[in-house]
Amino acid sequence: MESFELMQEKDQLDSIFTELNAEEQKQSRKNVVFLALCLCGVGIYLFFLVFGSNSFSVLKELRQEKSKLERSVEKLQTENVELQKTIFELKGLEPQNEEEK
Repeated sequence: MESFELMQEKDQLDSIFTELNAEEQKQSRKNVVFLALCLCGVGIYLFFLVFGSNSFSVLKELRQEKSKLERSVEKLQTENVELQKTIFELKGLEPQNEEEK
């Protein structure tokens, strides 16, 4: 009789263990799914950070464009000085006389 009761208890413990194991597997799957969703979210955020309209690549392009425009301004200023010098020479005026007017 005792062996029968022990077998029943063993079967009950086995079923409880099986249920607990199944619950652990469900929780583990939930954790994996949650982690996967988090990683996807971070990946999407990083993608837009690097390639989006307000991204690092746009910032880099804008800096290059700024540098290019600054060089263009310097070139145009130099050209302007040369043209003003030519104008003064053609008028027969000295740059100091022009500043006094």
